[in-house]
Amino acid sequence: MTSEAPLNALAPPVFDGINYQVWAVHMEAYLDASDLWEAVSEEYEVPPLSDNPTMAQIKLHN
Repeated sequence: MTSEAPLNALAPPVFDGINYQVWAVHMEAYLDASDLWEAVSEEYEVPPLSDNPTMAQIKLHN
């Protein structure tokens, strides 16, 4: 019986100082599969805080 680890259980690729282009492709694929790529892409805009935000929301926003 085979068991596959869930995707979020896999460690992200670690850059070792060589082969940046290969690492960058692997990292983008990892972030995209984890549904995080848009958070680091250039087009991403941080949504504005709502009116009267809590202190926790302010800390998370910064």
